[in-house]
Amino acid sequence: MILWEDRKRLHDIVHFVRSSSCSDFYRKKYRVLSDSFTGSVESLPFLTRTDLARTPATERLYVSLPEVAQIGFTSGTTGATPLIAFFSEIERYYFDPSFGLDVTCVLTIHPQMHKFSLTFSKICREGTRPIAPLFVDPQAYANAAVLAGKVGADVLCATPTQAVALASYCDSYADRRAFRLLVVLSELLTEHKMTQLREMYPNARIANVYASAELGNVLLYPCTHLLDTYSTSFHLSTQALIAAELIDGELVLTYGLNRAFPMIRYKTGDYFEIDTHQCPCGADTPALRFAGRRGVDLIRTHGFEIRGASVDEFFLQQPYDVTDKQIHFFQSQTQKDTLDIRVEIVLPTRPDSPETVAQVIHSAFIETFTCTAGLTVKELMDKGVVSDVQVRIVDRVSMPGIKQKPLVQHLT
Repeated sequence: MILWEDRKRLHDIVHFVRSSSCSDFYRKKYRVLSDSFTGSVESLPFLTRTDLARTPATERLYVSLPEVAQIGFTSGTTGATPLIAFFSEIERYYFDPSFGLDVTCVLTIHPQMHKFSLTFSKICREGTRPIAPLFVDPQAYANAAVLAGKVGADVLCATPTQAVALASYCDSYADRRAFRLLVVLSELLTEHKMTQLREMYPNARIANVYASAELGNVLLYPCTHLLDTYSTSFHLSTQALIAAELIDGELVLTYGLNRAFPMIRYKTGDYFEIDTHQCPCGADTPALRFAGRRGVDLIRTHGFEIRGASVDEFFLQQPYDVTDKQIHFFQSQTQKDTLDIRVEIVLPTRPDSPETVAQVIHSAFIETFTCTAGLTVKELMDKGVVSDVQVRIVDRVSMPGIKQKPLVQHLT
């Protein structure tokens, strides 16, 4: 499904990459196209992470090296290894991190914004109300809270998990009520997490945005209506994007502002749904909801689907305060074509009887945890899809990170 397409800009960027003397990456990819391409984005082949990983970054560079303004790389969260990306100077990014509010300083904890500090600084200065970014150590929350109080930071840019973690330090070193805007990204923002953030930062609007490290820009963000209603949905930046599609729920983007390497029909590995509520803002495209990252917030395997939001919902129903959790999916070592599941949970204090806690969670998980098809784990076991479930009380989940990873897929 095409959500947005600017045919003129599409034809211009295809002509640019096919006629370039700097790289033949797209020329090889588009060898079967006619010389004068005038079709829709749907007639072009997909660009995948695998395509990028197997081609050195210097061999897919469409400007000269002196024209490269910044070199970035992905976090490696959804892929096995980080990807290197070259970025040229961009005249305008179209994202306003102030959202038109009378704010002055953004406390920037988000790790990707550190990697793209040059880009984010420019974004902050070109908005309707220029704001100053303060980049702080993503791991040093006490120091971040002290600095926020000292400089009067009134905007926070972070993952939802980081924003929650910072709040307790603000009680000692700053004032949570001073934040008037939270810009959160890189994780699935569930309704529960939105409610939690609203309680922690009572004077702040909360803007759920979507950014891509591969593309180097913030490409989905809320309109004034969605911001005012604390919605987790957002709109496509049609000014920044040439085209956007949903293919089996996966977002596919065409982006040409970065002339160092235009991304044409790139499969992001991120899944979205169309918000069925009509947004009154009059946007050219429907509002979208983030469903999750492939293999991290969303796992599709053996004919069913599990989402990270379901993990939050399940643990909210349990009689224990869980500070972190992770569900791992493995190919069974004993039964062909079946799954083994390992549930890891971190508790605020070590219980007197961890075996009892594990047993309670184990029983509840099998009986009540459901996939999107409405099947419980018990029903998946009865169907021979799942062979074994283990629950472990751990001090730290197996795959920690600044971004939460509620689901981990170990399937080939």
